[in-house]
Amino acid sequence: MLEADVKTTSGREISAAQFRASKDFSGKSDEQIARELKVNARGINLSDPDKKDLSHYKQEMVELEAKYELTLRQLPSEQGKHAAIAFAVWLFPSLLVLVLGYAFAWVVGGFKRA
Repeated sequence: MLEADVKTTSGREISAAQFRASKDFSGKSDEQIARELKVNARGINLSDPDKKDLSHYKQEMVELEAKYELTLRQLPSEQGKHAAIAFAVWLFPSLLVLVLGYAFAWVVGGFKRA
């Protein structure tokens, strides 16, 4: 999407890696770049005749911002879910080995009594 927007607005083809390496965004995190693009998109004055063709870009940036904020709000629950899955993946084999150990000890103990 970023490459298409740059091609539409500037007429040049730029990859996402080249865009991130540009002097305007070098040394910034993805979150900082997203916030800066959001502020720039919200500041587009669509009443200016030279910027009428940017209405689609502005709408896409607003939608992208909404998705980004929703993802950020859901991140703690996603992290908790993944931590719970990792715990279960660790716990199940551990308990299985414990149960098999007790079963083996029970069988061996039965033969020792006889």
